[in-house]
Amino acid sequence: MEASDKSSPSQSVSQSIVVLKIEVTINPEHRDEFLELVQVILEPTRAQVGCLECHIFVSVGGADKFLFTERWESIALLKTHMLSRRFRPMLHAIDLSSESPKISIQDSSGYHDFESINEMYHSKFSDTLLKV
Repeated sequence: MEASDKSSPSQSVSQSIVVLKIEVTINPEHRDEFLELVQVILEPTRAQVGCLECHIFVSVGGADKFLFTERWESIALLKTHMLSRRFRPMLHAIDLSSESPKISIQDSSGYHDFESINEMYHSKFSDTLLKV
């Protein structure tokens, strides 16, 4: 088997990986509440089918800046997760941001301007969220 043959299965898998990034700035008085909300979703998210990673990071330059990341096998699995009840604590956490959050989704084709993120954020408690 040639070297090029060995890499083809893994290349097709890695090309479909989707990364969600949420950057927020949290005032010190809301820091504990923010971390509690994020902590609620970390393990359940990691346990979901299709979730490859789920992490929260704090900026070295300032304890008020956080980066939440998730890596998924596909955009469809990420979207289902984001529309589920399991994602609601993250929407609450985003709401604590003292500045506009920066939310991005990226896959092998580049960044996506995912309109449903904005829709979900503004209707976070509506009946449009899936009851998963």
